[in-house]
Amino acid sequence: ERFFLFLHYYDPHATYMAPKKFGAKFPHSKYAAEIAYTDHCIGQVISGLKKLDLYDSTLIILTSDHGEMLGEHKETTHGYFVYQSVVHVPLIVRVPGEKQPRRVEKLVGLVDIAPTVCDLLSIEPPQEMKGRSVLAKPSANDTERAIYCESVYPTLYNASPLLAVVTPEWKYIHTTRPELYDLNNDPAESNNLVADKPQQASRLKDRLAGILRD
Repeated sequence: ERFFLFLHYYDPHATYMAPKKFGAKFPHSKYAAEIAYTDHCIGQVISGLKKLDLYDSTLIILTSDHGEMLGEHKETTHGYFVYQSVVHVPLIVRVPGEKQPRRVEKLVGLVDIAPTVCDLLSIEPPQEMKGRSVLAKPSANDTERAIYCESVYPTLYNASPLLAVVTPEWKYIHTTRPELYDLNNDPAESNNLVADKPQQASRLKDRLAGILRD
């Protein structure tokens, strides 16, 4: 029978309490131990699919809703900031019948997962979907694409929400003190370029406003 299975592993969240044998492998990082344990659990699913003779015909997608800051920008876990450590997540698509691995170089977001599934299953995606299939041929528009991310968590503390756009090269975060980062040369997002590159910041602010209007 055709089937759809969604699994959400919640283990790599604070407080980190992986089973002892995984903790023993990573005594200096409880977070790494949780990742290893989750990887083991995913491996059990893969093994189960193979035993049921379903692996070769099953579309498998692995991703995450967020990462962890682990002390970067003085945030220990996640939820408040929208820096790359928390929004740049894995995305692995295992396509039935494809043996040769390849990397998609263009900018991709989680919003692209559903359109990609539609593409692979020859389903016409609903018009309201904002994402794009990762299988789509590269185009000139790829370099202009911006992925939206947000955190409204700061509003719990009477602070401004953090609304951001990511392009292949830049990251703009809109708040009371806007931030602009050159991701290629400053992946740690340590040098705010808003004052140095006001035109670039203004262009991305306009892109963000357009996304919000849509």
